[in-house]
Amino acid sequence: MVICKVCQFLFSSIFQFLLCHNVTKIAHVIQEIGQLQQGSYNIEPIAKIINYLLDPSLQIDDDTLYQMSLEIEPRSSKPSSSLFHLTSSVAHKSKK
Repeated sequence: MVICKVCQFLFSSIFQFLLCHNVTKIAHVIQEIGQLQQGSYNIEPIAKIINYLLDPSLQIDDDTLYQMSLEIEPRSSKPSSSLFHLTSSVAHKSKK
């Protein structure tokens, strides 16, 4: 019976330590995000990238995107690592 109490105490102590450690890590991440959001960044626009992102020939409507996602990962399947196939497929379509 004493061993069970000791195990419970140790488990409780370890759990509380890990929980406190995780909360501390989360607080640091949130603080860093806040600092990054408050900073100003001198980013020059790059016309080539802007033109690429706004190119109407590369825009895909929602229905097509949904169909592409179903081809890669059907609704009944488990999550897969088909990201490479998706990126190469999209790159191939954009070159046409």
